[in-house]
Amino acid sequence: MITKTIRNDSSANRAIQVLVVEDERVVARDLQDCLTSLGYSVPAIASSGAEAIERASQLRPDLVLMDIRLQGEMDGIQAAERIWNHLHIPIIYSTGYSDPHTLNRAKTTAPFGYILKPVEERELYVAIETALQRFQLETALQQREQWLTRILSQMGDGIIVVDTQGSVKFLNLTAEALTGWRQEDALGRPVSDIFQLVHEPTTLLPNSAVEALRTGTRVYLTDKTVLVSKTGTPIPISDSAVPFRDDTGVINGVMLVFREVAEQRLTDGIGRQILNGMSFEHCDRQRLEAALHASEAKFRRLVNANFMGVFVANVQGIVEANDVFLEMLHYTQADLAAGKIRWQDMAPEAYINLDQPDLPAIEVSGDLTPFEKEYIRKDGSRVLLLMGVALLEPSPLTWVCFVVDLTERKQLAVEREKLLQQEQYAREQAEASHRIKDEIFGMLSHELRTPLTPILGFSQLLRTVQLNPKDTHQALDTIERSANLQVQLIKDLLDSSDLWYGKIVLNAHPINLVTVLEAALATVRLSVEAKSIQLHTFLDATGVQVIGDPARLQQVLWHLLANAVKFTPAGGRVEVRLEPLGSFAQIQIKDTGKGISPDFLPFVFEHFRQADSSTTRKFGGLGLGLSLSRHLIELHGGTIQVASPGEGLGTTLTVQLPLQSLMILNQ
Repeated sequence: MITKTIRNDSSANRAIQVLVVEDERVVARDLQDCLTSLGYSVPAIASSGAEAIERASQLRPDLVLMDIRLQGEMDGIQAAERIWNHLHIPIIYSTGYSDPHTLNRAKTTAPFGYILKPVEERELYVAIETALQRFQLETALQQREQWLTRILSQMGDGIIVVDTQGSVKFLNLTAEALTGWRQEDALGRPVSDIFQLVHEPTTLLPNSAVEALRTGTRVYLTDKTVLVSKTGTPIPISDSAVPFRDDTGVINGVMLVFREVAEQRLTDGIGRQILNGMSFEHCDRQRLEAALHASEAKFRRLVNANFMGVFVANVQGIVEANDVFLEMLHYTQADLAAGKIRWQDMAPEAYINLDQPDLPAIEVSGDLTPFEKEYIRKDGSRVLLLMGVALLEPSPLTWVCFVVDLTERKQLAVEREKLLQQEQYAREQAEASHRIKDEIFGMLSHELRTPLTPILGFSQLLRTVQLNPKDTHQALDTIERSANLQVQLIKDLLDSSDLWYGKIVLNAHPINLVTVLEAALATVRLSVEAKSIQLHTFLDATGVQVIGDPARLQQVLWHLLANAVKFTPAGGRVEVRLEPLGSFAQIQIKDTGKGISPDFLPFVFEHFRQADSSTTRKFGGLGLGLSLSRHLIELHGGTIQVASPGEGLGTTLTVQLPLQSLMILNQ
């Protein structure tokens, strides 16, 4: 048995733990056995919603298999909601109910899958593996989003994200400090309330975020723009508002990036030149130099912290880079020091002239809208990167790039889409399976009631009315025939169950197939005569010897002959042929009846399958005869096949069984 394992950062490989929540003891044990055989661990079985929550809190399983209909005050949906909200453990529902009200309630808990009872091992395995992988992917995406949020929060520039309605969705720490608004207070408010701009000295300016949403283009502030904070403090700033779009080009919102102008002047190269060329008091000079060194130290820590790829470049090439960026392209610090990292080596040939950032735009605005770019690694492979560019010094023109590797995110997105498609397919298959089960139960109820109607009717008639001998004999014949039909239906159901659980035992010994076939023909002869069907038999006169259970083989042949007679119209023809064929005995039953459509042929031998519902009503039966016949023939080491040119063109059933000599040799 292959054990399924799960890996995380805090523990070594271990078997995946599945908490089973089921109030039916027998079903719970079956689920436990099934899970164990698949290699999963079942640390506990809970029989109520309250116990499920308690067990999940104590054991912290990897997944919960939850029955929806639980006894007690709390059902499975309520228990699943609490487990997910408080423990964040994925849930798969296991239920025999699929009514719209139950499904709508279950959907509100965001489950990771559904399994309809009775549970099949293959469906259970697919549902669990799909749920666990989906949970891991969503967790990874959530952690990556949190990581990016932390990076944005620590940026030195103020950042405000606005949705298409102009409402604030995010503020980083710098934006909070400059605007005077805390993020929790600003979320959902109009951006014009948070980010108020005026032109020195008092002229009110249009909000740059609103303008970017309106025009769909980048918007820059004019010189001498002042941000009025929540406390009324005027702060000179420079900023840009950039709309961001989805894959189809539709605007999803705007990102505001702004900074205090005074701080910028002290931290760029021009500020250093002004500082060196002006006369200050000694204390002021020390204070400004300290501020400059502190700003440079913060930038250095950001580069060396290796949260993301960072490199500094000019028109000649990359002059400095951290280890994260170099690892993305499979280079080293030694390669950088030796001058081996060049624009022409990194850019794909088709984009060699477009590889360097938009230099005029950087000079004018100080930054560029983040963009995706494909680069060539040292080994020739390619990697997709997300890059943001900001100006460092205007002379010589130098810029800094912040880089994120999108490879994993793209792969996660593709895998997630694949998993969603698989889950949708599995759900559609489960719904189709459930519809078939509903049809089966309806058909089963109808077929079991049908023989009872004449039995009850004629029984009451015989009790209440004094019939003449002829009518009495006819009534008793009808009762007997209906009772035999009921017995046969129940026998088929029991045989089907025994075959499913492998309980059928053959009483095999050498037999003559001619004798068995003639006995089966005798049971359908009255039906043949009643419909005036021409029955032609071609039986090998020397006899055909096989090793088998005569009762079971007669049962198979009766099913096949009864089907041929039932679906052949009055006056039709049924041909039965028995002959040795190589090392096998071949029985072929050919009729001129209803035939089978090509679409239904692959499903002929499945349990409870019939061509359509009208067939069930017109001809009756449970759809078990051919399925039982196939299993019984296979138990004898033989095969059974069906062929039909199409509807209305008849059907041919062919059975092959090993001859007695071959069976003895095999044994």
